[in-house]
Amino acid sequence: MSSAKYRKVVVLGLGGVGKTSLILQFIKGEFIHDYHTSEDKYFTKIFSMDRAEYELCVVDTSSQAEFSFIPPSYLSGVDGYIIVYSVDSLRSFHIASGLHRKLEAKTGKLRMPVVLVGNKKDNPPDRHAISPDEGRAMADMWDAPFMEVSAKDLEESQKVFFKIIEEIDGLNGPCLYHKPQNLKKKNCCIS
Repeated sequence: MSSAKYRKVVVLGLGGVGKTSLILQFIKGEFIHDYHTSEDKYFTKIFSMDRAEYELCVVDTSSQAEFSFIPPSYLSGVDGYIIVYSVDSLRSFHIASGLHRKLEAKTGKLRMPVVLVGNKKDNPPDRHAISPDEGRAMADMWDAPFMEVSAKDLEESQKVFFKIIEEIDGLNGPCLYHKPQNLKKKNCCIS
């Protein structure tokens, strides 16, 4: 049995904000510009951070179900959430706020491991609809960290996933989570 600490994270946000690009940059180290997902996809990566080994299962949510409701599969066995908006889309920013409210209502937790991410910071400044201060203010209301990134940047993408691990471990303590035995291997892309 692996001594890696198992964590499961769900990445939420309006379609087109760059969720999949952010995930694939972290998992595979490559930027995919135009990617559309019609169903949830699961990715797994084993990596070291702070002298500990982690096995991170990342759920890439499909675009259709993101703001209508949050299904039970996004709640059960999930350790943390990354909520993503695009800095050039006010609608995606409002959707991000609504997703957090729905997570609070569904989980019954006022404080949960969440990272708010403003993606596409590499877009020209005149196209930015949300300032970093506005993103930070929303994250502060959630008592969550905020990051503004570009999924094109490997280091920035890695920092997002390292930050959610820090949040999970910080809120839940340094306990060891074991990988659920019933995890369907067919849904995971292991790299």
